[in-house]
Amino acid sequence: MGSEVWGRPMNERKPVGQQNQMEAAATRNKKSNSKPAKLGRDVQARLGQQLRAMYDEVVNQGVPDRFSELINRLNGDEKKDGH
Repeated sequence: MGSEVWGRPMNERKPVGQQNQMEAAATRNKKSNSKPAKLGRDVQARLGQQLRAMYDEVVNQGVPDRFSELINRLNGDEKKDGH
């Protein structure tokens, strides 16, 4: 016997047009002609500053030696193959 949820087998599809409550609410709350939300320039600038401050250290760390060695080995193999 298969599993059942609310008296229906789990592999049975819902009738066309029937939605659960969450799907119906999501559809109801969408406006067909709504524009995506936009951030003001001041908010964008502040976000940019904060992201740069967070990731600046990571960017300045450089490439670890083991990655540089791997890249050099791969590039060497390509030269041997004629690519």
